[in-house]
Amino acid sequence: MVGISKNVVKTSEKSNDIKSTLAAYTAASAVSLGALPAQLLAANKMSKISRNLDKDTVEIVNKAADDVLDKLTNLGKKGVKINNFQNAGINATGLPDKVLEIVNPLFATANGKNAFFTNKPMPAANLAANTVAVNRDKLPLSTFHELGHAHNFNNSKFWKAMQNVRTPSLLLASAFALLPALTKDIKPKDGEELTTKEKINNGLRKASPALAFLSMTPMLLEEGKATLNGNKWAKELLSPDNFKKVAKSNRYGYISYLATAASFALMAFVAKGVKDKFANKNEQKAPN
Repeated sequence: MVGISKNVVKTSEKSNDIKSTLAAYTAASAVSLGALPAQLLAANKMSKISRNLDKDTVEIVNKAADDVLDKLTNLGKKGVKINNFQNAGINATGLPDKVLEIVNPLFATANGKNAFFTNKPMPAANLAANTVAVNRDKLPLSTFHELGHAHNFNNSKFWKAMQNVRTPSLLLASAFALLPALTKDIKPKDGEELTTKEKINNGLRKASPALAFLSMTPMLLEEGKATLNGNKWAKELLSPDNFKKVAKSNRYGYISYLATAASFALMAFVAKGVKDKFANKNEQKAPN
C-alpha cells in the first residue's frame, strides 16, 4: 500500500509539473504576442514619415544616400549596393497584405514597411551580398540606417562580430525567456544544503529576465551604431528639416528593437511567476 501511495504521489507531482510548464509557456507566449502591437506601431510610425514625403524630397533623400556610397565613405569601393527592392513576388497566400507583411520581411520590404542590409547573397530575393534592400520610393529615409549596417560590416571587425552574433543572441534571449517555464526552484531538504548545480539552477531562474534582456545587447549596440552612422551622414548631406525626419524615423526603428528586448525579459518574468505560483499551490496541497 505504501508503494502504491508513493507512486500515486509521484504521478501527481509529474502531472502538476507538466501543467505548470504548459501554463508558464502559454503565458510567456502570450507576452510575446502582446509585444507585437508595440513593435508594429513603431514600424508603422517609421514608414509613415517616409510616405509623407513629396516626390522631390524623395529624390533628394535618395541622391544623398547615393552620395554616402560614393563621396562620404568607402562603401562604394567596398562593393556595397542599394537595391530598390519593390518586388517580393505575388501574394498568393490568401492572407491580407498587412498580415503577410508581419510574417514575411521580404514582402514588408517591397511594400515599404521594412528595409535591411544583407552581408550574404539571397538568391531567393535576387539580392547579392553587401546589399541594402529598401523600397526607395516608399521608405527612403531608412536607407541611411541600413548603410550604417553596411559600414559596420565592412569597416570594423568589432561591429562585424556584433552583427554576426545577431541570430545566436536572439536564440539565447529566447532560451532565457523560456527557462523559468522549463525549470523550477529547488529547495533544500531538511538538514541538507543545495548542491552547486542546484544553486546555479536557482540563480539562473532568478536572473532570467535580466539575462534575456542582456542577451540582446549585441543587437541593440549594433543597431544603435548603425543609427549613429546614418544620422551623421544625413546631417551632413540633407537640410536640417530632412535630417530631423531621418533621425525621427531611426528613433522609431530603434524603439522596435527595444520593445523586442523588453518582451523577452517580460516573458521570463511572467513564466517564472506562473511556474512558481503553481509550485507554491502544489506545496500547500501536498500531504505532510
